[in-house]
Formats: sequence, structure tokens, C-alpha cells
Amino acid sequence: MKNANYNTNRYRFGANRLLTLLSFISVLVCFPVKGQIKQKKLLTEADYHLWNYLEPEEISDNGDWVSYKKTYETADSVFVQQRKTGQIHSFASASHGQFASDHYFVCKTSDSMLHLLSLKKGTEQLVKNVKSFGIVGSYLLVLSDQKESSYLGFYTLEGQLLHTENNVTEYTASADKKKIAISKREND
Repeated sequence: MKNANYNTNRYRFGANRLLTLLSFISVLVCFPVKGQIKQKKLLTEADYHLWNYLEPEEISDNGDWVSYKKTYETADSVFVQQRKTGQIHSFASASHGQFASDHYFVCKTSDSMLHLLSLKKGTEQLVKNVKSFGIVGSYLLVLSDQKESSYLGFYTLEGQLLHTENNVTEYTASADKKKIAISKREND
């Protein structure tokens, strides 16, 4: 009988020890030490320029690429990201971009520069002095505004200039994108 009491007391002693240890661990987990909590940084007006708004813009026709814009207090940036691989192309001071088919992305920056990005190759072509642009079917129309003259350039999506029309002040494409109306300035 003496042996049985010894085993029961031994069991109770082990169970009490285990309960004490579990209680101690739960207190540590539930109430972290104040020194372990990372203190929050107070923001000042000097930090406001770091803030931005993230705005979705477009998705390519096949869904492989997305474009979005980060709007800051001073300027905007446009980003194009490959959905599966995460590859990103960025355009500082760009306002808006458009996908042209599944293989090209076009945007204009604040310095009047047009960026034509080949999504397949990752190469970029630039066109200077751009006032506006549009994609009509498989063509890129670029209205260029220089000091003494303006012209409408007809480009392939690969960036090859096909034709220019001088003294164009504006243009618009038909709804079906098969016809273009242009407005020209007459020489005095």
C-alpha cells in the first residue's frame, strides 16, 4: 500500500509542476514585456511627401500585365507589372498609360516624352515633344508640338514612323477606330 501512495503523490507532483509551467508560459505569451513592443514613430509635416495614393489603371487584354499609378504630393508615377513573374517597369512623372494589344504599353511623362515599352522584349523607345497620343487599331498616333510647327505622327506599335501630317492641331478617331479626323492650321 505504501508503494501505491508514493506513485500517486509522484503523479500529483508532476502534474502540479506541469500546470505551473503552462501557466507561466501563458502569462508570458499574453502579456509581452513592454520593452519588446516597438514604439510608433510620430509623423511630422516633413514626412507628408512620403505619402502616396495607389490607383489601379488598366489590365492588358490577356490579363498578364497590370498598370497602376502612385500619386504623390509633387508628382505621379506609373507602374506596369507582370502578374505572374512580378516584373515591374516604372515611369516617373507619368500621368496615364495604355496597353496596346498584349505586347506594348504606352505612356507620356511630364517632360513631354512618350515611352513605348515592348512587354515581350522589355525594350523601350522614346518620342520627344509629345502633346498627346492615342492608339487606333494597331497604330500609335502621336501629336507632336514643337515651337514652330506641330505634326501628327503615325507609328507602328514597334515604334517605326510610317507617316507625318504637318500643321495638325488636334485629331479624333471614329468609334470603330477605322477613320481619323484631323484639324489642321492654315499657313498665313
